[in-house]
Amino acid sequence: IPWTKPHTIDIAEAYEVASRVIIDMLFSGLCTLSPEMDVLPDVARSWDILEEGRVYVFHLREDVYWSDNVPVTARDFEYSLKRLLDPATKMYLPYFLYDIKGARDFNQGRAANADQVGIRAEDEHTLVVELEASASSWLSLVSLGAPVPRHVVEKYGNKWAQLEHLVTNGPFLLTAWQPDKEMLLRRNPKYHGSFAGNVEEIRLDLLQPS
Repeated sequence: IPWTKPHTIDIAEAYEVASRVIIDMLFSGLCTLSPEMDVLPDVARSWDILEEGRVYVFHLREDVYWSDNVPVTARDFEYSLKRLLDPATKMYLPYFLYDIKGARDFNQGRAANADQVGIRAEDEHTLVVELEASASSWLSLVSLGAPVPRHVVEKYGNKWAQLEHLVTNGPFLLTAWQPDKEMLLRRNPKYHGSFAGNVEEIRLDLLQPS
């Protein structure tokens, strides 16, 4: 398939469609959107909405693994969301997370401690997110996010998304990547969700952005 060369596959830096589509194939978030734009469970099997919509408690599946066989946990999601808000990350369009308690202040440097942000893993499979106020669109926004493997990012830093270090949890695995030529994605046999169709492999012939 002819495809515009992606800028990155790190969601913190992704700003164009070419990158975001590939990220969606490689990573699975808390929830996802159906073709009709309904919010559906993904890594989170369910969630409770408390305190008149100001608190979300996500209950994660226990059968989701990174491609290196390390379990995906609520601590990965806490780390990933706070990483996106960290001013040092310089995320593109961080304001989609500003509904979270303390997120704006942390992202804009008015709060130095990420512990002040309303995101916490209560245990390996329970993630609690506190909002500043009830926001009916928040689940739709969070479905656009993707987690990162904390154990890999902390080990390799900015190089974590290079092919030789890359660890993912989505429906496809990135098995080859020649930045100016092609990307090869293969179906992830350990994917926790269901596949739509029978595609086993996707080859993207990379084009330079116009």
